[in-house]
Amino acid sequence: MTTRTRSRHPAGPASALLLCALLLSACGGPAPSAPAPTPTTPVAQTPTPPSTQPSVLTPLGLLRVTFSHIGADDASATSTALSPLTGQALSDTAAGLQLVPVSSGSFVIGTRGAGGLRYLYATFKVRNATSAGAAYGTARTNPTLVAVSTPSSVNGTALSAMLKYDGSAVNPALAPQMLPTHAMTFDRASDAPRVLSGGEDLQLYADGETAALGLPNGVTRVLPYGFVIRNPSTPGSRTLPASPGRHSTTGW
Repeated sequence: MTTRTRSRHPAGPASALLLCALLLSACGGPAPSAPAPTPTTPVAQTPTPPSTQPSVLTPLGLLRVTFSHIGADDASATSTALSPLTGQALSDTAAGLQLVPVSSGSFVIGTRGAGGLRYLYATFKVRNATSAGAAYGTARTNPTLVAVSTPSSVNGTALSAMLKYDGSAVNPALAPQMLPTHAMTFDRASDAPRVLSGGEDLQLYADGETAALGLPNGVTRVLPYGFVIRNPSTPGSRTLPASPGRHSTTGW
């Protein structure tokens, strides 16, 4: 399975470090509904497509994605599991999921410091296992990285820190200007950004849709967006299989 995190922000002084807090979550199955009355005569029933059935989000764990040396040749993105969730989190998923970085980078549109924008991206392989690599015996449906604020977040955003190359902090007023996007690429023919085919990973939520997540330990606010995890070997699938092999293609 793969997932991508994306954002865009004003292209000011190059940032050396950017920390983003993300809550791993998945659907626990369709929400219960009232039973339909029994018809007196046979009636053909049309099944409801799975995509239209309501689902309940369940927290799986908390992690931080770190973008380092943004704009430099050695730029990279890594993920770190934070303290295991307790309380509302399920005991068998408290250790989150296993993520391995695949690629990362950035590009600038416009002029730095004069209205330009920098696009960041990072792609991770995701395995249905603890961060230490122990596989789970339960499949996960529709896993998503949901952006959250923590006590150390900047201005109520999902950003924990924004640092320049010299280690000094970036103006915190810029934090709310960081916007999530789909996977973007630079189109040299038009000198403009465009959506990368197959990278439409941004998930937006309506008011109240993330209420089922509550406020797990270490989270002060759940933001109304995230990034989905998809199975590249099975088009249309968003399921992490149970008991994946460590070297299985479909297990990631």
